[in-house]
Amino acid sequence: MKKILIVGQGIAGTLLAWSLRRRGCSVFIADGNLAGGSSNVAAGIINPVTGKRFVKSWRFDEFFPVAKAMYQQIELEFGISIWEERPTLRLLGTPEEANDWAIRCAQPDYANHLSETENAGAWGAFLKPGFRFGIIQKSARVKFPLLLSAFRENFRQEGFLLKKY
Repeated sequence: MKKILIVGQGIAGTLLAWSLRRRGCSVFIADGNLAGGSSNVAAGIINPVTGKRFVKSWRFDEFFPVAKAMYQQIELEFGISIWEERPTLRLLGTPEEANDWAIRCAQPDYANHLSETENAGAWGAFLKPGFRFGIIQKSARVKFPLLLSAFRENFRQEGFLLKKY
């Protein structure tokens, strides 16, 4: 059995450890559990369309099903709920943005990811009238703080966490 040491139990270290353990490796984690670490404050947003030009993320259609399956497998193994798939509301603040959004919605590569709406739902009460909105489908959120703490506790209980807190 291979013994592997991973330094840092952020998102990357956690998922690497999970993957290696599933392949039969003995994995140890060394981590300082810093409160301000980027993985502890990451929003966990998985978004297929980003930026000012509303461009589809690189290889999103290929990566999204793999990410979904992996996080759902982790949910089953650890008895936690970390994967939340739901549409994202995008504020279109100018007529130019609304026009660019409409153009993207009409493109075949974006048809399954984007749509338009006049209604901001619960957010409408916080916005001035006159805005338009886009809906981004196939977006998700991963609850990274819960994921990290569940793994940390598991590694601590099994004796694979090298620094105690």
